[in-house]
Amino acid sequence: MYLTIHFPDALTLFYLVGVVASVLGVALFVIRRPERAKRLAYDVGYAIALANVLPQSGSHRITLTFEREGQQPQSVRGVYVHFVRLANFGKEPIRSDDLASGDPLRIDVRRAKVLDIAIAGVTREVIGFEVGQPDRSGPKLVSALLTFAFLDEGDGALVRVTTDSNRAEISVNGTIVGMPHGIATTDALNRSRPLQILGVVLIAATYALTMVLAVLAFHAVTQSWQSLWLFPVPIVALLLPLVPILFVESTIWPSGPRWHARLMPPFWAQIPRELMMTSGFREAIVEPPRRSITRGRGATADNDPALDAAWRKVMGAMPASKRALFREATLSRQGVTISMSFPYEFHRHRAVEFQTEVEQQLREQLGEDTTVEIGLAQSRQRKDRTS
Repeated sequence: MYLTIHFPDALTLFYLVGVVASVLGVALFVIRRPERAKRLAYDVGYAIALANVLPQSGSHRITLTFEREGQQPQSVRGVYVHFVRLANFGKEPIRSDDLASGDPLRIDVRRAKVLDIAIAGVTREVIGFEVGQPDRSGPKLVSALLTFAFLDEGDGALVRVTTDSNRAEISVNGTIVGMPHGIATTDALNRSRPLQILGVVLIAATYALTMVLAVLAFHAVTQSWQSLWLFPVPIVALLLPLVPILFVESTIWPSGPRWHARLMPPFWAQIPRELMMTSGFREAIVEPPRRSITRGRGATADNDPALDAAWRKVMGAMPASKRALFREATLSRQGVTISMSFPYEFHRHRAVEFQTEVEQQLREQLGEDTTVEIGLAQSRQRKDRTS
């Protein structure tokens, strides 16, 4: 005895499935519709060492002195920079009146001495974002008040916190009217558990409905359940839902918050941690080169005093972040062509972005026919080919 399903019945069921899918789509849209809420969130970058002191020996003692304008110098064991950025990721504006006076918005720093706190960038000047002077709020706690006129969606600030330790614990705290759950990190704004469960249910429902349609198509074509050669149809049914699932995942489904371009840390603060210790990096962001250039650190590979002098002038005019990048270059000249080789692909890729500007600066020193070529060091190329 076989179950018989007529083709019109299959079409009717298909229409019903379409109606159910439409209802689910509308429900998903309503669930995902952006709600007007305040969502102030922040994140803290890793500590970047500008200077530190190696362990002392019995025969000598090395100290660092940090001095702010208008203040007394102070001895420190290290100087580290942390970038803290915060922004409103909600549809509802946050106004200055929303900041609770009993628990003001602030940056808290623990386990380190705060040397300086300053604004490094804002999305718009009109928001009036300001950082107060650091104040010791407890035995091991230093706080700095944060104030602003308002924060529309996406508005925020980038704050530079300078401490004497890379173990500093930095957080943004305070109470904002309309945010009963408090200020969260950006990681906490990613997918919540209810949405994850809903996503699993929708995926399972999609696969189940597709399998049902595949079975109905199988019977509608063969009018029998005995034709085994059409069994690959369910396999196709398993693969087809991947298309809408991937589309929803990349376009509709929630993703992590996106920061405004003006809240991105400086170039040298975005370099991966493992590349931070490349030769000359920290010296370059602290002070310009004052000594003669040596091989392998913004150096000329050949004995070319003219090129060496010209490159020293170009390097001296560069901002600190760009100088840190080009100190890794080794220069050589053949005719009017200046070749720059970098030890890592990361350096080379970033240097290409400034190639036209650097070429123009070298032309001012060496002549209008000067051209610049940027590539990898030969030792790195050989290593890449053998790996």
